[in-house]
Formats: sequence, structure tokens, C-alpha cells
Amino acid sequence: RLEILDYERATHIIDTSKEIGISMCYCRHKKWHMGTNCDAPMDICMTFNTAAHSLIKHGHARSVSKEECVDLLHQAYDHGLVQFGENNRKCVNFICNCCGCCCEALQAARHFSPMQPVATTNYIPEISLENCVGCGKCAKVCPVLAISMEEGENGKKKAAVNREICLGCGVCARNCA
Repeated sequence: RLEILDYERATHIIDTSKEIGISMCYCRHKKWHMGTNCDAPMDICMTFNTAAHSLIKHGHARSVSKEECVDLLHQAYDHGLVQFGENNRKCVNFICNCCGCCCEALQAARHFSPMQPVATTNYIPEISLENCVGCGKCAKVCPVLAISMEEGENGKKKAAVNREICLGCGVCARNCA
């Protein structure tokens, strides 16, 4: 099962890894061949430890330092990408940096949300009705379409979160006006 990683968990995985490899995003590469990929970075999928060693050894990933990997994580955040890792108690072997338009896992999460194919974080957003200006930025960037704009008091639009779909990825919070 996949799980959403917050920034602290993702940087901890990077900091504690012995070997790190970076490879091409399968989903964006597939969409590139179809002519429908977005502008998010293509070489941003992260592998760690034995998985990284194997992919590097066989030429499917390039070795990077922890510093370069953290820089790539910042690029992922700048592009509004969601960090996925597999649910593994001992160590996470990969972090995918996913967009809602290309990522097959996010599309599955959006379509099959009642079955919860993805483990969410504990950071489900709460909309402050006093502070929400109704700009809709959060709804536009939500990778699983969990935020909609609804009619509020006095006819003003306000954001609303569908908690059944929301992954707690934090992309909306990073883009809130």
C-alpha cells in the first residue's frame, strides 16, 4: 500500500539513507509519449539503499548525494508534487513525486477513494471560513480534486474539503493565498 509522506518524513528518509538513486518518472514519461505530460520535472523519482544500489548498478538510476536529493525534493514541492512512499516498517525504498495529471496512483486514489488505496497523512486540511478569500487556488492545485468551491455566506465562494478523497498531502496549504 502506498502512503503519503509529509516533508519531515521525506527528509528523514533521505537523511538516513546509505545510497540514493534518481530515475525518470514512469507516469510522466508515459504521458510524454502520449503528448499529454505536464511541466513537472521528469528525473525526480527517488530510490534508497538496496533498491537504489540495484537500479544504479544496472543503469536505471543515477547516484546522487543527500544534498542533491533534498534539492530535488524542494523542486518537487515547488511544482506542487505529492510525495508517495510504500508502507514499509523497516525502511522506505522509494519516494515518487507525483502530479495529479500524470500519476496513475493519484488517479486511482481519486477514482477509488471510498476504498482508500492510499494511506493518508494526519494533516487533513481545515478551511478557516473567516480567512478563506475564495480565490480557488487550493481547488486548482489539489491533485485528487478533493477541494471544491462552494457558495458561502453573502454569495461569496469558499473552499470545501471532501474528507473521503483528501490525502492530506498539503499541496493546497502550500498554495493558499
